[in-house]
Amino acid sequence: MEDIEQGVLVVFRSENGRDGWYAVKQEDVPDWVKEVDNMARLVDGEACMDATSESGTDWFTVIRVIDEETAH
Repeated sequence: MEDIEQGVLVVFRSENGRDGWYAVKQEDVPDWVKEVDNMARLVDGEACMDATSESGTDWFTVIRVIDEETAH
């Protein structure tokens, strides 16, 4: 059986998706970002924004943080 490396996901937000990324609190992450398909893409290294919004939205991405506590 293969061990799966666990960790904590830190969500980052940017106005333009290129620069100015900053970490956001869990409660400040929009529900559409938390949808399973979107989270899977983010974990795979992509960034996303809500293209269905008429005015556009900020961009989001995640970084998985692995430390001694989460690695076991």
